[in-house]
Amino acid sequence: MGFLQNHAIKKSCKGLARELLNHVTSYSSQLPESKKTNFDQIILLGLENFVDDFRAFPGVNMDLKAIKYSNWRDLYHSILLLGVHADLSYDSSIGTDEHNKLIIEIGQQVFDAWVDSLRRYV
Repeated sequence: MGFLQNHAIKKSCKGLARELLNHVTSYSSQLPESKKTNFDQIILLGLENFVDDFRAFPGVNMDLKAIKYSNWRDLYHSILLLGVHADLSYDSSIGTDEHNKLIIEIGQQVFDAWVDSLRRYV
């Protein structure tokens, strides 16, 4: 993987991951208390809502029925992979296993930083 590809993937992934998690934060603040059952459920509901309203990349199928997931982490990774691949579709060589691993790794780093920031305010 070249330096420029690596840089483009990191930049795209960080931006999308932050957008996702900001959406989850905003969405969760509007949930009624009865829906705030646990942390995992709140994240899953926020991600599902993000997918329902996703319009960033025309032609990208962000349909919950088309995405296979059993928990929020699967959905989070799927959104990141679909979004980053669409964002960087100008480079047809992006999409290897190495690239996908980098996307998941960066997504996890952004998620961990988000959780740490939540802990500071709780």
